[in-house]
Amino acid sequence: MNDIRIQHVRLRDLVRFASNFLANGDSSHAAPITLARAKAHAKNPHARDSDVALLAAFDGQRCVGYIGRLPGVLRTQGADERVFWITTFFLEEGYRGMGLGKLLLKELVDLKEDLVTSRVTEKAENAMVSLGMKILGELPYFQIRVERGHVSGPLFEALGLLACLGGRSNLLSRFLELLEKAVAALEKRFFYASISGLLTQLARGCRFQTAEHIEESDFFPEQWPSPPFFYRGPETIEWMLKNKWVFSKDDAKDEVPNYYFSGAKALFEYVPVRLFSKRTGEYKGFLITCASTQKKRIQVRVLDNMLANDDEIPAACAAALSHARAVRADRIEIPQKWGLFLKPNPVWKSFLKKQTRTYLYWPTSGESALEKAKGKIALDYCDGDIAFT
Repeated sequence: MNDIRIQHVRLRDLVRFASNFLANGDSSHAAPITLARAKAHAKNPHARDSDVALLAAFDGQRCVGYIGRLPGVLRTQGADERVFWITTFFLEEGYRGMGLGKLLLKELVDLKEDLVTSRVTEKAENAMVSLGMKILGELPYFQIRVERGHVSGPLFEALGLLACLGGRSNLLSRFLELLEKAVAALEKRFFYASISGLLTQLARGCRFQTAEHIEESDFFPEQWPSPPFFYRGPETIEWMLKNKWVFSKDDAKDEVPNYYFSGAKALFEYVPVRLFSKRTGEYKGFLITCASTQKKRIQVRVLDNMLANDDEIPAACAAALSHARAVRADRIEIPQKWGLFLKPNPVWKSFLKKQTRTYLYWPTSGESALEKAKGKIALDYCDGDIAFT
C-alpha cells in the first residue's frame, strides 16, 4: 500500500479528469468514471465546485480502485443539510484483500462529511461496517415478478436433466434452451394480454399523459413526508431527466471500455407521466418510470412519484404496468403502498414479492443532522443515485 497514490478529484476538475483518462488511459485497466457521468455530476444542483467527487487510487499511472461521491440534501425540521452518497466503490481484482478498500474508505471518512449509501454488494458492506459505518434504516418495496408466470420452467428443467443423464449431445441441450426461451416469451406475452382488462379497470376515471418535464407545480406540498427525509424536488428530477449517465446501447456516448458500472445497457429509458381525471381534467399527480436491462432481465421501476391522494394509486399502478407491458418487462418495482394495494387481489398476489434495501451511514459527529435523523427518517426508493442507474 505504500506505493498507492490516492487522488482527490474535485467537482470543478471532474470533466477534465474524465476526458484525460478517456484520451490517455489504457483500455485494459479499470476506468474510474465515464465522461457522461462526470458531465452529469458537474450539473448536480446540490453540488459545489470544491466538493471531492471522486477518490481514485493509482499504482503508478494505473487506476486500481475508486470511490465516487454524490452530494444530496437531507431535509430536517430546521433546515436542508447536505449529505454525501457513496455511489461507486471498485477495486481491481489483483488489488483486493490487500487493504486498499479500507484505505480508500478511510480517506473518504477523513473528509469529515456525513456519508450514506445503499444497494451495495455484501463484500463492500462488510468493508464499510468493519470501518464503523452503521445501519441507518431499511426501505421496503415490492417487486411484481412476471417470470413467475413461466409455468413450463420445471418441465424444461426436467428435460434438460434427462438430456444430461442420457449423455445427449450439446446440440440437444442448446435446442432445449432456445425452445424454453421461446416458450417463456410466449408465456410473458400471454401474461400481459391477460391483464389488459385489469389495467383498464385500475385506470378507470383517469387518463395518462407523457411529459418532458416535472415542474414545481406538479407537486402537492401537503404530500411531502414529514422531515427528516432525503429531498428530491423538481430541480433534482429535472437534472436527472436532462443529464443521463446511463444510456440505451444505441444512444451510448463516450462509453469507456473498462468501466465496471457501465454507461450503456441494452435498454435504458425514462418515462415521466402525469395523471388527469377523465371527467373533469383535474390534475391528479405524476410518476416517472424507468425501463432498463438488469442481468438479462427487462425491469421497470417506479421512481419519483407524487399523487393527490391514495385514491389515485390504482391509476398510477396502471400507468407503471402499461410501460412494463410496452417493453415486456420481467420485473416491475413499485412502492410499498402500491404493493399493499395490489396484494389482496389473487391475480397479483402470486406475482408479488416484498423486498428491502439496507442503508448504511457514517455521521460526522453525534450532533450531525444525519445522526439525529436515525430511526426517524422517511426513506424513498430514489435516494442517492438509484434513479440514475
